[in-house]
Amino acid sequence: MSNLNQMSINRHEKRKLQTRIRIMRAAVNLFLAKGYDNVSISEIADMADIGRATFYLHFNDKIDMCIAIINQNSQFIIDRVGEEVQHMTMRERSYYSWLRMYESIETQTQHYFSLMGRDFLEILQRNLEYTVALYVENLEHGKYDLEVDLPNEFVGNFLAAAIQQVTGWWMMSGFEYTPKQMAEMTYKILYRESPPFIESAKPDTQ
Repeated sequence: MSNLNQMSINRHEKRKLQTRIRIMRAAVNLFLAKGYDNVSISEIADMADIGRATFYLHFNDKIDMCIAIINQNSQFIIDRVGEEVQHMTMRERSYYSWLRMYESIETQTQHYFSLMGRDFLEILQRNLEYTVALYVENLEHGKYDLEVDLPNEFVGNFLAAAIQQVTGWWMMSGFEYTPKQMAEMTYKILYRESPPFIESAKPDTQ
């Protein structure tokens, strides 16, 4: 392939990515202003200054687009946390990754609920495949280790399903526990002990 053709492809991919990002930003602004359930695909297309058909070149439906938005945000958090924990021990890395995840979810409650609306459960279910792939990749690359001699695919599916269910329950409970308590309980159920490197964050018993 000539350099000219390569440059043409790169420009095309860049424009495609820019359009995709514009669609997602338009959707988030509309969801926050009107609520997920009250926004149509036509409104999103109009705000993004594209045709309705162009929307469907990038996403299958609103749920597919929401998953892309959530995954993009998750990847940003993962990259940021990855830099923070890269010099920690494996167990410290696990705990602090969960802590940052729970902190992020708590601080973005309005954002998540405004994105998901009545499709909340379906979005979580569809997003499970992405979460499983992410856990498996991290396990295969040695970023995390639960210290069990089991296939990465099994561990990844187990973790993704468990964390997703617990996170959904935590959100729906109105965040009964703090992110620190959630991270400690997650660590404890997987490693069968409290994190020895932090001050205990046991749930209040009042």
